[in-house]
Amino acid sequence: MFSRICRALSAGIAKTIGQPVVAVMLNSLVMATIVIGIRQMIGNGDTLTEWHLVMVTSLLAILPPVAVVLLAQRWFVRGLIEPEK
Repeated sequence: MFSRICRALSAGIAKTIGQPVVAVMLNSLVMATIVIGIRQMIGNGDTLTEWHLVMVTSLLAILPPVAVVLLAQRWFVRGLIEPEK
């Protein structure tokens, strides 16, 4: 039932946009995002949460976006201060 709804919605959106729409659904925890992994590391009260591992994982999740901003900062600033050509 759900897959039929997704197909109908994506077909309707594809007609309006003119491009195919692909819906990604994760059926495996191997392909889960890091945010889902961090959430699963946090206990629900029955187990002891190893906060040091949660914090290290969070730090590793933050590093790639921070690296992109630091490496591209020169172009960000140049785009803000240069007049339009």
